Amino acid sequence: MNRLISIPVLSIKPNKIIIQLFFYFSPTFGSRIQANNKLANLLKSKSLQLQALCAFLSKKFKKPVEFELID
Repeated sequence: MNRLISIPVLSIKPNKIIIQLFFYFSPTFGSRIQANNKLANLLKSKSLQLQALCAFLSKKFKKPVEFELID
């Protein structure tokens, strides 16, 4: 396995909630540019699911929810 996504870290502020995820990608072959392209493709393919999750959590917590991806 060459991808690792951390446990979410919640940062609750008075006006919003930030969910931080650490994404680690260790390419076996290739450069860092290819790793960034794969991350971009992953986010592009899952963007609707992430938006739906943000909307659900925003409604539940009654605050804006943001995802912060750290690579």
